[in-house]
Amino acid sequence: MIVGSLGVLAFLLLIACGLGVRFSRWLGVSCSSKLGSCTSAIGVSPKRLFAWAGIIALGATVLFFPLGLFMESPPSPDVAALPTSMPISMPHKSFLPVVVKNLLPSPAARSFITREKHENILTIATFASLIGVCSIVAWLVVSSETSGTQLWQQISGAIRYVADKRHPLVVILTLYVLITSLYSLITPSFESPDEGGHFDYMVFIARRHCLPTVQDHNHISDLPIVLHPPLYYSLGALVLSALHPFGVPQYQFDLHADPRFWERWKDNWLIHGSEEVFPYHGNTRMDHLLRLIFVAMGALTVLFTYRTATVAFPQNESLAVGAAAVCAFVPQFTFISGMLNNDNLAAMLSSMAIFCLVRILKEASIGSRQLVKLSLIAALGLLTKYTTFFLIPVALVAILLKSKDAKQALKLSFLFLLVVGVVAGWYYYSNVLLYGDPLASKTHLSIDLAVHHKSLTDPFFREIYFPAMYKSFVGNFGCLSIPLPTGMYYAFSLPGLAGGVGLLRLVFSPKAREKSLSTCQKYVVLILLLSIGLLVVGSVMYNLSYNGTQGRYLFPILPALGILVALGLSAFARKARCQKLLWSFLICSMLLLNLFSLFWHLLPAYHPFRPQGMRADLGGVITLIGYELDKTHVEPGDNLKLILFWQGQQKIDRDYTVFTHLLDAHDRIWGQKDSQPLDGTYPTTRWQVGEVVEDVYEIPVRPQALAGTYQLEVGMYFLATMERLNIMDEEGHVLDNRILLTQVQVLR
Repeated sequence: MIVGSLGVLAFLLLIACGLGVRFSRWLGVSCSSKLGSCTSAIGVSPKRLFAWAGIIALGATVLFFPLGLFMESPPSPDVAALPTSMPISMPHKSFLPVVVKNLLPSPAARSFITREKHENILTIATFASLIGVCSIVAWLVVSSETSGTQLWQQISGAIRYVADKRHPLVVILTLYVLITSLYSLITPSFESPDEGGHFDYMVFIARRHCLPTVQDHNHISDLPIVLHPPLYYSLGALVLSALHPFGVPQYQFDLHADPRFWERWKDNWLIHGSEEVFPYHGNTRMDHLLRLIFVAMGALTVLFTYRTATVAFPQNESLAVGAAAVCAFVPQFTFISGMLNNDNLAAMLSSMAIFCLVRILKEASIGSRQLVKLSLIAALGLLTKYTTFFLIPVALVAILLKSKDAKQALKLSFLFLLVVGVVAGWYYYSNVLLYGDPLASKTHLSIDLAVHHKSLTDPFFREIYFPAMYKSFVGNFGCLSIPLPTGMYYAFSLPGLAGGVGLLRLVFSPKAREKSLSTCQKYVVLILLLSIGLLVVGSVMYNLSYNGTQGRYLFPILPALGILVALGLSAFARKARCQKLLWSFLICSMLLLNLFSLFWHLLPAYHPFRPQGMRADLGGVITLIGYELDKTHVEPGDNLKLILFWQGQQKIDRDYTVFTHLLDAHDRIWGQKDSQPLDGTYPTTRWQVGEVVEDVYEIPVRPQALAGTYQLEVGMYFLATMERLNIMDEEGHVLDNRILLTQVQVLR
């Protein structure tokens, strides 16, 4: 089994390496020459380096995989509980593309590694990898017969060689990845738009090897998500399956909404607990891990923005640096790139498609290979999100511009549409069979709560749509509940306005005619403007039926915006030195504003958690899911404001009383407030099953209280008998009859 698993792994790695080489050549980078130049600085050939890396990786794999054989095997996942077939009315949902489905682990592979010890195996694998890296360094020292100091000089020289070639881009990408990772780690799980539904979609595919439908509403927390194309979620399912060779557990979106969120529309909308503190557990761990893995999509978007600008305007490399910076340091793009969201893959594929379009426009004639590449990327975009549909008419316009005559234009357009239809058409045809139309718009209208029909003259567009779209495009974190200060929106609008003025000046100013754009570059500007216009118009048309005022829907055209803004700004600085100063100032300004948004707005909104999540089962009928305490330091005679969040698990036939006590080390009470929920106005017998009740208490601290550490305890009892509800664990065992929340310091 081990040999077979390693064989499959080696085969997949070979495919990945081959694709990586082809991909790098596509970008215009020669892997062999670059690698040879870098490795020559440290005295080793690329082949030997790869050979030793492969041997060490194989040794590490053989080291930690057999450890699973000596671990106690728990019961396998309850596969029998999963449905074995789908209704006949769902033809396409019972199959996934063959390649993707066959890559998911088999039942035998799932039982190979035990669930409880999987984290230990990953830890061992990590240390084995570190040992492998150290072994390579040690081998280099021995084989090259050089001292450690000389070796470090050689390695640092190789690093400088790579950095000097793309120094500004390396800095931008490094800063982008670091800041995006911080956004990902600071933001609690599922505190970004639709993230819970995205996560559920991935888990559904990973567990059932098929796509969900609207009939699977019990498994997807945000039902309209099931109508999204499946590519992004299939990639997430592959990652989940790779991280769980034994079988993906039934992760569930089990966080509770803060009942006050819809009233205040501020900060977090979920109640978060101690399991969401690093290193995380359960859903939270998987969510954060998937977030960090998919940060690469945003980085590739920035990279292709840079490459597109260098191909379109090769005489001005600083313009490409500025375009990459504009794309990378928009706060909302950085924030969304660190979350689970299919907009990230849509933006990446759109940037790749725009790059292909520019290359086609720059060449004398359209090659079939280039057209097929563009077709494949556009098809993948259509399998990711509907916001990439603008690529189809834009590509057809580019084909028309570069065709010699109408016959060639028709031939190439047919080829383009044929490839797109073959790759992506199956999903849209299945939507016709399932829902009656390719986009499932009728079904979307029937299940989406944000449906609101309106006309173009509706005040909604003037008063809500355009302001909300701009603010959420620049920065409105969380579930659009953490906006930036008004001044920052004005600050971020300045480069865009200046770039627009500069672009107009570059096109229409008589002084600019001497250095006017070439015909090919004018075509590029036209394609970029057409992309922006089509997606904006599509967004407006979408809002005729829905309230979808989220700027992330426009991220597929962010590369086009970045390039046009950079081109317009470059019109104000003709000299190379002036352009470097301009881009340095712009990059530093956007970077500082981004960091300000991260540390002065996002971080205080979420940390510490407000309220503090927990889970305490009271007699199997009521659960305490969270609490919020206004302060942990108090003086005698003051009041503590405590908010408790209860949830009824079943119909309650008794009116229970809540007790809140402030206890010293000897369990003597120095502060107390007992009452039925909501000061007696909402007894527990009136609670609905699953309802979350926000219960507020003002606990007076006795004036005689001495300085020291006190414990805050809560619970419930039945007043007629004074019998308390027992606190129970998941297996039904009694733990206590009170809940110890936190410590409070009394000061004098």
